[in-house]
Amino acid sequence: MSDNNGIKISELDQKVKDLGLNPADMMFISDSQDVTAIKENLPEFQDYDSFFVIIRDGDYEFLAGIEGIVPFNYKFVEILIS
Repeated sequence: MSDNNGIKISELDQKVKDLGLNPADMMFISDSQDVTAIKENLPEFQDYDSFFVIIRDGDYEFLAGIEGIVPFNYKFVEILIS
């Protein structure tokens, strides 16, 4: 099921607390310079203010975006790369 923008609604139902990933493996990126670097590298993800990232061997293994720069557990997160 998707909305008018083609985004799968089920992807938007997940919250930060539900990611289920090991925090030791993941970085939270909210610094404006780092966020800008991600957006320049991946221009299709311009709508997000901060990201959860796992990088392995120089590539994004996992990337999730949220609105805002504080990762409250109740915030909705969209998994972009997994």
